[in-house]
Amino acid sequence: MQHPLDRILVESFLLTREEGIFRLLYRRHAPALWRLALRLCDGDANAAEAIVQEAWVRAVERLPGFEWKSALRTWLAGIVVHCRKEALRRESQQRKRFEEPDAGLKITAQVEDPALRMDVATAFAQLPEGYRTVLTLHDLEGYKHEEIAAMLGIAVGTCKSQLHHARRAFREIYQ
Repeated sequence: MQHPLDRILVESFLLTREEGIFRLLYRRHAPALWRLALRLCDGDANAAEAIVQEAWVRAVERLPGFEWKSALRTWLAGIVVHCRKEALRRESQQRKRFEEPDAGLKITAQVEDPALRMDVATAFAQLPEGYRTVLTLHDLEGYKHEEIAAMLGIAVGTCKSQLHHARRAFREIYQ
């Protein structure tokens, strides 16, 4: 749902480029964007901060083209998600450059003792990135399927399917 204050602030900022107006926009949306980024970055506050800063830079660059087809916060959250994906891609490329030939082999132990089962955060971190993203946006942040689909550039049906698979995978890992 669009908030009228967002439109007023954005239009004023675009006309004047005044820092004070931007600061109001930032204070209004940055906490929610930071929480989202922190979840997407598995609790790494430094990585989340970098993602949010990059997202704001991009948002300011692209703000003149924002068409108000979604709420401003939804649009901003989509930018955060895309910045995180790009950061992961860069990290993956850097790891590939420095990996040893057999570094890709991982041995994981199965824990049979229920007392040693992992906690929720550990199970969540083991989900594939796409599952974590959809699960975070829907179940933790409360975005609707239509909003998530728009953020990620996927069909609504794909979003629903990803969420279903993500929940199932989480249950399997957690149990």
